[in-house]
Amino acid sequence: MAMPHSRPLSTRFPERSLWTVADLEQLPDDGNRYEILYGELLVTPLPSVGHQGVARRLCLLIAPWCRAHTGWKMLRPGGVYVNETNWFEPDNAVYPAPEFPERRLQEMPPPVLVVEVLSPSTRKRDRHRKRPAYLAYGVAEVWTID
Repeated sequence: MAMPHSRPLSTRFPERSLWTVADLEQLPDDGNRYEILYGELLVTPLPSVGHQGVARRLCLLIAPWCRAHTGWKMLRPGGVYVNETNWFEPDNAVYPAPEFPERRLQEMPPPVLVVEVLSPSTRKRDRHRKRPAYLAYGVAEVWTID
């Protein structure tokens, strides 16, 4: 069986010392999840089926509660725009606005809740680097599900 050959990220894209959201928009839709943390490009493969199942079940539990009690809106998937050098792709995000009239993700307020389902390859980064960045941005709560 032949295995596809893929070049390392450093040879597929030009070197940058600081990545921005505009740079992300130029990346191909190649099945990877691209995020930026303080200008550093973070690349992870798409989540496993089990990972996606946990995130979906949480969404199915949280979304009806939001509608019934607060009017908040659950978005999944979707990016969280902090600024031009910080862009995250949480598994789930709850926003305080009851309606989103044709808003781009860059125009959304900070989520009130972000959920990250941990994977072996992202556990340390999600807990120790992304969580503090979410909180510094004004996200009220960050859940990390292990």
